[in-house]
Amino acid sequence: TVFSSVEEGLALASRSLGGAAFSGITFLILYLVTRGQLGGGDVKLSFILGLYLTVSRILPAILFGSVLSCIYALVQIARK
Repeated sequence: TVFSSVEEGLALASRSLGGAAFSGITFLILYLVTRGQLGGGDVKLSFILGLYLTVSRILPAILFGSVLSCIYALVQIARK
């Protein structure tokens, strides 16, 4: 992406770092709470997704992924 000003580039960088910090810390807390049910790779992946999606889009992505995971788990439980 080509930026028209330094301020625009810094604004994008701060939004990206904010998203990475939010998702990384959230998944790190989940990693510590679940004691091995969530892997370290999941924490790293969420950090990178936060960098890419920025702070404004990472929360909906996490919520949407959680809802899809719950639906999948319920279908699997119903099949057994």
